[in-house]
Amino acid sequence: MAVTVETLDKLERRITLTLQPDLIEKEVSSRLKKISRTFRADGFRPGKVPMSIVINHYGSSVHKEVLEDQINKAFDNAVAETKIKVAGISQITPKENTGEENKWSFDVTFEIYPEVQIGDLTALAIEHISTTIPDSAIEEAIDLMRKEARTFFERPAGEPATDGDRVTVDFEGKIDGVIFNGGQAENFQFVMGENSMPEAFEKAVRGMKQGESKTFLLQFPDHFKNETVAGKEADFLVTLCKIEAGQLPELDQAFIQGLGVAEGTLEALRTEVRSNLQQRLDVSLIVRNQNTVMKALLDAIKFDVPKIFLQSELKDLVSEARENQEPIDIEPSSSGPSSDTPTEAFQAQAEHRVRLSLIADELASQYHLHPTREEIQNQLPDISKYLQNTYQTKKVPFNSTELSSRLKSILMLKNVADFVLSKANVIKKEIPFEEIMRA
Repeated sequence: MAVTVETLDKLERRITLTLQPDLIEKEVSSRLKKISRTFRADGFRPGKVPMSIVINHYGSSVHKEVLEDQINKAFDNAVAETKIKVAGISQITPKENTGEENKWSFDVTFEIYPEVQIGDLTALAIEHISTTIPDSAIEEAIDLMRKEARTFFERPAGEPATDGDRVTVDFEGKIDGVIFNGGQAENFQFVMGENSMPEAFEKAVRGMKQGESKTFLLQFPDHFKNETVAGKEADFLVTLCKIEAGQLPELDQAFIQGLGVAEGTLEALRTEVRSNLQQRLDVSLIVRNQNTVMKALLDAIKFDVPKIFLQSELKDLVSEARENQEPIDIEPSSSGPSSDTPTEAFQAQAEHRVRLSLIADELASQYHLHPTREEIQNQLPDISKYLQNTYQTKKVPFNSTELSSRLKSILMLKNVADFVLSKANVIKKEIPFEEIMRA
């Protein structure tokens, strides 16, 4: 039987499905009989419960289940006949009886995949960046290791707090005379000069001595994770309880071996640090160059996006933003939306992701760029280690199934980017190491 597909919008379509009620009732009856064989009810042996009781318990749910199954089956058959690539069903609506007896009709509204036309890749001009690790970056990394391993000892009374000191303070912040949420603490520790506290707070504490108290004003930035105080001015009272000076460990054999470098020499440590930085740099370069490729593709390839994909992506983005929301405290942050962030704030990002996914899928299918089993096996150690670290940093669950999915996605995007770069007009550019690592 010919299937008629009605066009409602650019990607929206509608098909009318006709079902036979007697076939549905027959299937319902069959499923209820199967249930009755093991159904238990007070006063009856298993398998001897009257059908009326079984129907009373399961009739409605079984009928709904069968109807959904029949609609889905009829829809799949209709789609197979028309060879339409369905993005998703948005609505199923029963139609009024048109006079045909023993027939039920339903309108199924759905969206189709857009036609993604790749075009001439050689017409793309794409910048490809690279860099090298300077010796100064190695020394900075080693200095950071020493700083993380430093010990603290209490300063003599009368000495002022300065950058590098770990201070213990009590503080109380008020807005309009009222202590705000997160604005009060006792025995709160932070290291001066490391930007863990607002600049005005550190400025007030700098130069204070043990036992001293001070009042000062602090203007919260407009983008502050505690939205109740964002953009407002607070009156603070801070008391300096203790000052501890930091002492860096010596770069001796014991310290170096404690970092996992068996040789215990400075040169061996530098070699290890360079290797670790190179791994991080390689990942950063891949991501940044891939993003440049994908932006070029997004700018060049235009098509309509299925609303059903966009809604799903918006939901995921809002969920991710809420999961990544940090506890409210005094530390400033401009990252992460609030828990009540409207989906409109993510509209552009969601559309970007959906378009990128569709373009990458089209390129991978058209040019056979899906990763092979051999590619996955070769890349598994390095990428899985990177993903493990990423997931641990984000404090989200991690399992092998999710790793496999993410790994395939990463490798497919890498293959797509490499393929596009092999065709496009590539403009090579060397940039400073620090610029890449800060991004």
